[in-house]
Amino acid sequence: LNALDRAKVYSQETECDNRLTLLLAVLCSQFSHDESLSFFTKISSDKKLLQDTLTLHDLLFDLDNITNYELYKLATQVNIKLYTLYLLALYPEKEAAIRMLEKRAEKLGVLEQKLQALLRGKDLIEARLSPSKEFSTLLNEAYELQMQERIQTKEEALKWLHRRVVLS
Repeated sequence: LNALDRAKVYSQETECDNRLTLLLAVLCSQFSHDESLSFFTKISSDKKLLQDTLTLHDLLFDLDNITNYELYKLATQVNIKLYTLYLLALYPEKEAAIRMLEKRAEKLGVLEQKLQALLRGKDLIEARLSPSKEFSTLLNEAYELQMQERIQTKEEALKWLHRRVVLS
């Protein structure tokens, strides 16, 4: 119950919008995925709450050795601010590392949202490509390169697109 008390305090201090998600994830932190799923389906039919809570519950990574790429990927799965509150509640002895993670995510611009894609569908249309199934492939590839920090500007993304389309 100490973890639950810490989660409550942290969520109040930061005006957490997802307090119920946080508290349920902490409550089930010692359960397996299947046990958590069974518990949630007995108390709620809210699928978004279930998915958000299980996402917090199931995420695992090396807190001390996380790369920028892994932070970008994490931000595509979960609100990192909420995840740090979850980690702080469960692992108060790792507060320094968790706060460092939070600062890095904030510096990268992914603390509360995923990295904004440099290349969008309209860019593909402006490059005179016809809408197709290939669109999502191109956009996903560009986003991966962006998260790997191999594409860092819109100009670089457009150059990559031109090379990618010409060489295909």
